[in-house]
This record gives sequence, C-alpha cells and structure tokens, in this order.
Amino acid sequence: MVSILVVEDDVTTQFLLTEFIETLGYRCEVASSADDCLSMLRESRKSFDLVLMDIHMPDKTGIDAS
Repeated sequence: MVSILVVEDDVTTQFLLTEFIETLGYRCEVASSADDCLSMLRESRKSFDLVLMDIHMPDKTGIDAS
C-alpha cells in the first residue's frame, strides 16, 4: 500500500488532505511541523512513498526541512 506523509501546520488542511488521500485508498500520516516530520523520518521504522510538504510553516519552513 502506498504510504504518504502530509506535513502541514493548518488543522483544516490536514483534515482535508487526509480525507482525500484515504478516499483514494492510500495510507496517510500527518506531521504538524517540519521538526515533527524530521523526527518521524529519523525515528520511525516506517517508510513513506511520498511526502507532501507545506513550504510556509512557522519556525522551520518546508524548504529548510527538505
């Protein structure tokens, strides 16, 4: 199964993207900041096929994290 990580700080956008992705039949997880994303990628034994990264986030941008 395709696994997608959504990195988004806005709760409404998180919900909409998650609903859309899961409706398509993919597995979806959410990180609410760039630091959360990096922690998930470092510490998790899971792998993701795709990361959808918000580029405008407070503290560290998606571009910095990428």
